[in-house]
Amino acid sequence: MKLLNYLLITAPLACSLCFAAPTTAQGNADDINRVLNVRDPAEYTYPTKFGDLKFMRADGTPGEPAENITLSGEPLLSTKGQIDKQGELLFLMSESQTTSSREKLPRRAGQAGKTETTRMVVLVGQGTCTKKLVVMDFTGAKPFVSEKFGNDPQDRACLTFKKAKWGKKESEITLSSGGTYIYDAKGKISGPFAFE
Repeated sequence: MKLLNYLLITAPLACSLCFAAPTTAQGNADDINRVLNVRDPAEYTYPTKFGDLKFMRADGTPGEPAENITLSGEPLLSTKGQIDKQGELLFLMSESQTTSSREKLPRRAGQAGKTETTRMVVLVGQGTCTKKLVVMDFTGAKPFVSEKFGNDPQDRACLTFKKAKWGKKESEITLSSGGTYIYDAKGKISGPFAFE
């Protein structure tokens, strides 16, 4: 009897959910994509000792793909109007899939909020295709942005960041394609080298 009462009570609710709105495969894919790719604007902000580093879209809102990176509200790096050798617009993206793409100061006991970013690898490209990389360094007396690097003179290949090994004098930035670049304390990028 209890089971019958439960079914009689829940059946109208279940049916109303079934007929609430017609869905299509594309509609479902769009809904899933929206949920998976919605990020809090604070996720595009990285505290540094010079202030907040922010990835900003062309419309001026925090997000990616970014057209500008600002530091304390001032422009630090921009790809506005820049195109690759194939004529595609370039954008800036953080490497959010790996934790080694940023060097952070360790969080002290009782410290609230995000940890301070000291160095970071930034991807330059379109969507999921990285054409070049840049190192941003906040360890010195003023912020420093390295030259763009990545061994593809024709901008045809998509580079994939693998890991960064941060050091005081030299740091290694390794791509999945096998090349490793050395970023030294003076801001010079050399490579690729075949380590590993």
